[in-house]
Amino acid sequence: GEGAPGRTPSMRFPEGRAVYDVLEGKQLKTSKAGASLNDAGAGLICVLPYRVSRIVADVPEIVQSGHRLHYSMQIKTFDALPGDHWVHVKLLDEAGRSIRYYESTIDCAGGVGEGYIPLALNEKPGQYTLVIRDVMTGVMTSKRIEIV
Repeated sequence: GEGAPGRTPSMRFPEGRAVYDVLEGKQLKTSKAGASLNDAGAGLICVLPYRVSRIVADVPEIVQSGHRLHYSMQIKTFDALPGDHWVHVKLLDEAGRSIRYYESTIDCAGGVGEGYIPLALNEKPGQYTLVIRDVMTGVMTSKRIEIV
């Protein structure tokens, strides 16, 4: 049948699987659901044999401008061990705006990944936020960082 505007007709998914609307970044609650559509009329569904519960990130609290801001992350799951994921990483300034040239996408083989941001020598000192978001499920975590 026809779904509500902006949603696809409902689809049936296998029981015991976690189904995510990738564009919305949220888990669909039933085995029969519709995904959101973008402006081009396309939707994207991810079906996993496990649920993603959270992302655990290891990030320093303080980092000096001109140095690398190293980070690592581990995707935690229910029901089974995680497979390969991609996470999007961005650094937000004090106003909550993403600093575009620091954004990256990291491969997390087996749910584990790491990377770094090469901070500029003249990076403005202050409080920043590192945001790590799983591309498939929308699960995210954030960590406050002081750049000195």
